[in-house]
Amino acid sequence: MGDLVANCPALGHPVRATAPSPAVAMAPSGTPADAGRSGGPNEEPSGGRSGAPSVGSSEAPGEAPSAGSSGAGTAFTRRWIAPAGRTGLGAWIAQPRRPDPAAPALVAVHGIKRGVREQAAAFAPLAAAAGRTVIAPEFDALRWPSFQQAVRRGRADLAFARLLDDLGLQGLVPGPSVDLVGYSAGAQFAHRFAMLHPQRVRRLTLCAAGWYTMPDEAPFPYGLGAGDGAAAPWGPLMQARLGEYLALPITITVGAHDDVADVHTRRNPALDGQQGQDRRTRACRYAAALERAARQRGLPAPTLAVLPGAGHDFAACLAAGLGPLALNARRQPR
Repeated sequence: MGDLVANCPALGHPVRATAPSPAVAMAPSGTPADAGRSGGPNEEPSGGRSGAPSVGSSEAPGEAPSAGSSGAGTAFTRRWIAPAGRTGLGAWIAQPRRPDPAAPALVAVHGIKRGVREQAAAFAPLAAAAGRTVIAPEFDALRWPSFQQAVRRGRADLAFARLLDDLGLQGLVPGPSVDLVGYSAGAQFAHRFAMLHPQRVRRLTLCAAGWYTMPDEAPFPYGLGAGDGAAAPWGPLMQARLGEYLALPITITVGAHDDVADVHTRRNPALDGQQGQDRRTRACRYAAALERAARQRGLPAPTLAVLPGAGHDFAACLAAGLGPLALNARRQPR
């Protein structure tokens, strides 16, 4: 079996955890700030776009007040871009004062609590240090209740692609692809979007997805087999593009303590049997399945990172090293 299987704690093997970046803020005790076991739905900071400024306006004349800065070179501003039309997506943009026009944008997709503004602020300081723009789109609950499945009710994947196109025309998305990171439900959306549109993604980082579309023959959305009714074509389409997906640099992350199912964890006998009963087990099994599929095609394995001290909590995952992983994803050695 491959390296990921041998290092997967959920499969009964030793933990291989990432070390927090020196740049990550630590609590006085020496543990990551806000880290800890969390079996509950503390998914991410709430707030969405509460208090959003008018289109194109900066939140503050200096750096964003809640995100901070480590110097003039890492200062950034945030602004809200309103959705275009009924099927458009709004987004918070965190733009460095000294952007690198060649640097890829980092797009951060929220979970079910839709903490869009906070996600933009969370990734912005580290991204700004590299001259990179952060884009945090909002899939609002009314129009996009099932956005994480990408192809249901209005096609969230196509709305997301249109947003990238529109921001590209504004110079905010240089080039045809972006670095994509998703947390929880956002990780569900991110990997399904990348499976359908691999040409739009340069690097992919997934954190604590509730469940995955596995590279196996199970009916879509659980696998790449033909689903029922409207879901019938999506699995085979993803299967046809699986090689392109596996060629992407993929990093799969999960909190070391995200091993307790909560009210937001989808459960049924078929899913539990295929992927396990909690997010940590499911992340490990997904990483192992991708590794096997990649090896069969002569491709490098994805990276699996178990975040020390973190449960199912966005702030804890960020403190444990999610930011550097999202901005500097690296492959496992072959």
